[in-house]
Amino acid sequence: MLQHPAVVVRARICPNAICEPPSETCASCPADCPCPNCGDGVIQIGEGDECDDGHMPPDDGDGCNSSCTVEAGWSCTGEPSVCIPTFNLDGSSSPGSSIPDCVAAGGPGTPCTVGNGNEGILSDTISFATARTVTGINIDMDISHPNKGDLLVEITSPGGTTVMLHNQSSGDVADIAGNYELTLPVDGPGEPCQTSSAVLATAPGR
Repeated sequence: MLQHPAVVVRARICPNAICEPPSETCASCPADCPCPNCGDGVIQIGEGDECDDGHMPPDDGDGCNSSCTVEAGWSCTGEPSVCIPTFNLDGSSSPGSSIPDCVAAGGPGTPCTVGNGNEGILSDTISFATARTVTGINIDMDISHPNKGDLLVEITSPGGTTVMLHNQSSGDVADIAGNYELTLPVDGPGEPCQTSSAVLATAPGR
């Protein structure tokens, strides 16, 4: 029987304020092993940088800490990184509202045409109390409708950029319920992370 010697290595603990190579590196445990380029204003992905605000020596408390990782409650972008406190906005200015029926020129039963001004439209604008940089959006949607293939749902930013969340897809299936983009696909055009603010629901096919 062949026997192989066993090598026992003391467990490494990260963080414990001691850099313990080779199992710990600046990429695997930046809290213990500061990366050599942290603080140069360039995000070194290979060294585990999440941000780098160019502060020499690197410091804490400004969003990008001394290990070049993003601190909790902050969002950092760019090189050198600019960090701002994050916030969550949760709410709707008109929950429980009804989407009005379209008014077809030919009377009841006549299909409505998107863009001719007679669609049934429900618009809900969510306002920000102060100017902020939007870094991500999750949109909870709960629309009851017998045929979601009749519906268009879009979101428009204050700058006028529009993303089509639901574009008359899924045929005769009822209701739109879920979260964009966690559980509901975005039909497009556009991506929801590009915009924010007003959600517009229309019923062109009723």
